Amino acid sequence: MGMSAAVPVLKEQYKGSVNVTPETVTYSNPSTYDAQGNLIITGSFKEDFSFADKEVFGEGVKNAYILKYDATNTPKWGASLAGSAEIKGIATDAEGNIYVGGTFAGKVEFLSSSADGEPAISKEGLKIDGEFGSEQSSTFIAKYDKDGKIVEVTSFVPESLPELVATGMYSPTAQDLYFTISDIKVAGGKVYATASFTGQTTIGNGTFDGAYSNLFDFMYFDVPNIGVFSVDCATLGTAEIVAKMELTGPFADTTPSLSSPVVTVKDGQVIAGFIMSTSEATNAVNVEIGSYKTSLTPTVGVVDYVIVKDGTVSSIKKATSESLISYDSLKDLVINGNDVYMVGSFDTAAPAAEAAAATVAPVGKSDIFVAKFGAADLSVGQIYANGIDEGENGSEKVSSTALVDGALYINTIGSKVGGSYWFDGTAFSMAPATGCGIAVGNGVMALVSSDATKVDYQTYTYESKQTGITDIEAEFDPNAPVEYFNLQGIRVDNPENGLYIRRQGNKVEKILVK
Repeated sequence: MGMSAAVPVLKEQYKGSVNVTPETVTYSNPSTYDAQGNLIITGSFKEDFSFADKEVFGEGVKNAYILKYDATNTPKWGASLAGSAEIKGIATDAEGNIYVGGTFAGKVEFLSSSADGEPAISKEGLKIDGEFGSEQSSTFIAKYDKDGKIVEVTSFVPESLPELVATGMYSPTAQDLYFTISDIKVAGGKVYATASFTGQTTIGNGTFDGAYSNLFDFMYFDVPNIGVFSVDCATLGTAEIVAKMELTGPFADTTPSLSSPVVTVKDGQVIAGFIMSTSEATNAVNVEIGSYKTSLTPTVGVVDYVIVKDGTVSSIKKATSESLISYDSLKDLVINGNDVYMVGSFDTAAPAAEAAAATVAPVGKSDIFVAKFGAADLSVGQIYANGIDEGENGSEKVSSTALVDGALYINTIGSKVGGSYWFDGTAFSMAPATGCGIAVGNGVMALVSSDATKVDYQTYTYESKQTGITDIEAEFDPNAPVEYFNLQGIRVDNPENGLYIRRQGNKVEKILVK
């Protein structure tokens, strides 16, 4: 029996591979297609390698690469970030310019596709007591033109909070101070980036400030806040703070947690998401986006998955994890017509409009979910969990997402590459191929994955499959009992008014009950 619901049919087109040796396999390969149908792949490497008949150079063991293939899958050029750098997100514009954002440490050389004759742009990261730290605690956004020439790089390096320095009793390490981003989006001539940070980082005419704990006025610890900022595409200048989600301290002991900032843009309006939780009663979280300001109060024992835009805020909730390791995280906000899809992972019970209603348990260590919100008013719609156990190594953290002809393709990772799934707007189904990164453009989809010796990519053409449910029947038993499930996979004895899955033996169909 097989089931599909308005998901595209993939047809394998091409397989490619490059011999690349990363220091560690992070299963992180942010990738994209540009408007001209060229595929751009990113990743990490420790040894120089050849691409498009030229060397891609590194410096040390944590370098990053950018590789471009044309629409016929012919290698065009490779460029590198030589030094300790990792690319977290990639985007392009209509002219074919490429924007990459990520984290770095020490001194990094941003090299053009041809290292001979083209000057590099150098950036330096955080220093503690005059020495570079090994942690990638600073952020970059870099712009390459369509031919692989480095155009501009802007960087953001944190400093200690002035009020902590003033105490004379604060000695941060490279692990204490950081300003890191997890994704970038390009829209309306701007690059938008999410940020998690401690200390103080200058953004244009403002600052992002972390919070801190004060223990008896002689021990101070940094506490992270999160936000969204932008730079203009033309010069990567005019940095502006777009949104702040800030804890109000100082805290005496246990602190609340803000994590997983995500961002998208619809019709020029920024929409942000994040996770908020606390284990003890605490102060409010101040939220600012555009002209909108509000305060949110974390609830003990509840994890809030928050979504906000200028004018309104909404959230879904779940119980706090009972595990020492929490798998609660967000990966992306995806616009699909008039809906915003929030994509992430959870353990314990699945998120719901109210914490008490969160009754769907994860399968395995954790599970992935998609929550639908109305883009206009952020009203909470349905929340779906995929309900598939990937085993102990598959903690089902979302690694990448892409909208493919109206259906959402989701890749997951754990301690290894996990699985891939379609989400058609009402249900999950297994996807036919797995990767770490994903790119979609001009009727082609690429899946990218890496291991200790190479990076592989596979391209597919796709066409819509709009027939709703497809049944493959084998020895169908008409006398088999009939079962009904809601779209979250929960058995329903007496379905009323809505969409349901009807199963009889090996036959499955989606039905509407009125």
